[in-house]
Amino acid sequence: MKRIICIIHGGKKLKKKSRLFINNCSIEFGNAFEIHYTTELVGAKKITADNLKNTSHIVGVGGDGILNEIINGLPFDDLVPLPVVGIIPNGTGNDFYQSAGYTGSTHYLDAIKNNLFDWVDVGSVTADGQKRYFINISDIGFGGSAVLELNRFKGFLGGKFAYSLSILYTFLSYKKPIVTIKSGDFNYHGPLLMAAFCNGSVFGNGLHIHPKAKINDGRLKLTLLGKVSLGDYIKNVIKVKKGKQIAHPEAHYLSIENEAELISCDGVIFAETDGEGLSGQRFQIKLIPKSLRIIKVL
Repeated sequence: MKRIICIIHGGKKLKKKSRLFINNCSIEFGNAFEIHYTTELVGAKKITADNLKNTSHIVGVGGDGILNEIINGLPFDDLVPLPVVGIIPNGTGNDFYQSAGYTGSTHYLDAIKNNLFDWVDVGSVTADGQKRYFINISDIGFGGSAVLELNRFKGFLGGKFAYSLSILYTFLSYKKPIVTIKSGDFNYHGPLLMAAFCNGSVFGNGLHIHPKAKINDGRLKLTLLGKVSLGDYIKNVIKVKKGKQIAHPEAHYLSIENEAELISCDGVIFAETDGEGLSGQRFQIKLIPKSLRIIKVL
């Protein structure tokens, strides 16, 4: 028996396709389709955690942020079947939507009706004891600092312009910390612009930070950028948006074991998991293969 929880970002205007999905689900599933709106006091994480019992599907209507909250409301440490998760793009970046291979013609309703799903991997980051899950990308260094600026700029600028401005501002103000990264037979010690631990491939409003990353291959990918300048970034940003790797001696694209550790030698640094910020000095990053079901792309 199906019970579908639909979590809608309460502060976002619904797009036409989102409204159509909600209306069709209400007709198809009736009382088994429940709508919950996020507020400043109650986010998608709490709504998810409070509605796990007898729930077959949890569908977020929003962007990467609401999906991240849903993922962090799931008890991955418990050996119980988790609901199938989906995301209807209604946000600014919708990067996981691209990483997963969803298209404008994806038939979410048909997939829910027929219980069609794909198993995907989920990552976790523990920063000084604080654990967070991510389904797409966790970026330690530059990305974490950019998220801080993004949240500030979003208060008075449009979403896409805020993304661009936060990246530019962070490049001008960011000081690269010295870090140590260890994973199996891979070791790095030196300055860090960005260490993007990738389950998916796209982040930062359409940047293909690791073109070979796939959400269901059981491998954690790492894009490591060391001493890379603002000029280097400007010269390569179009290439990155097109899904091409940067040819630079300080740019490394790696497939690593399922666990890695990053330690900052310069105190607390910032990170982000699918757009949600956190901070710490010691980070443990892990991949949990085939741990979540998401609505199948049709």
